[in-house]
Amino acid sequence: MTNERRGIRASSPFRNVALSACCALGLGLLWNLPVPAGAAVFARPEVRDSASTDTAVSQDAVVLARRILQWQSQELFVDEHRLDRLARETGTVLGLIRKHYPSMAEVAARKPPAALLLKVEGALLDDIAGRWTGLNAGTVLNAGAALPTGHAAFDALGARLGVQTLEFWPASGTVFLRLADLVNPRAAVKAFSAIAGIVDAQLDRHFIDGSDIAMRKVNESWHVVIRKAWGDCPSGCIHRETHFFTVNRRRVERIDEKTAGEMPVFRMVGRFARLGL
Repeated sequence: MTNERRGIRASSPFRNVALSACCALGLGLLWNLPVPAGAAVFARPEVRDSASTDTAVSQDAVVLARRILQWQSQELFVDEHRLDRLARETGTVLGLIRKHYPSMAEVAARKPPAALLLKVEGALLDDIAGRWTGLNAGTVLNAGAALPTGHAAFDALGARLGVQTLEFWPASGTVFLRLADLVNPRAAVKAFSAIAGIVDAQLDRHFIDGSDIAMRKVNESWHVVIRKAWGDCPSGCIHRETHFFTVNRRRVERIDEKTAGEMPVFRMVGRFARLGL
């Protein structure tokens, strides 16, 4: 479904003028017009500060901790206290590796998918199409406002999750939702799938390729995979090199690729992070 994200945002005055002109010419572009919703009040955008090693470690540690908790939990929201404790531990592990192997600092942990693609039909599609197209197109909602579809279950879940962005493609019946950082997207997929009228819900994994870090703790040891990837990564990355480490207490051991490939724990870490190991 990711190839269907071809809608046009409707928040710019110039774009609205252009769309009006197109409509006058009978092009009917409004039929594929996405409609944005306002940002959630608890969203916390994170910007990596390349000038600070400590800041980079801290931000990567939070991303890694969030990914681990989202994978382990079925709850809709990540617990902030657990996130803080785990981020301190992942930050220590990552800092030790980068201290012994400085070149590993070139790789940042990528944020997990925080967007959903929903395929809708029936009464829900009618409700959304009736509220978000035509004269209502381009409406921007205030932060924390419920999504005005008129469909009670959909609106309630969207309000609870504090949806940051919402776009709609009527021709394909596709809804794109961007979620705040503390929402567990895997649990959100399950919750939206239970709503009548949603026939398919999945994570938007657009641009999932590239460099990344993954780690899991097994029997008091952290197992870490760091992948450097470059060269046309939106199409799958031409070049890759993967590095493997185990960290126990403050002892860092680098594992050669052949040995790591024979260790089930590293295959598990690779599958967890979709690194293709």
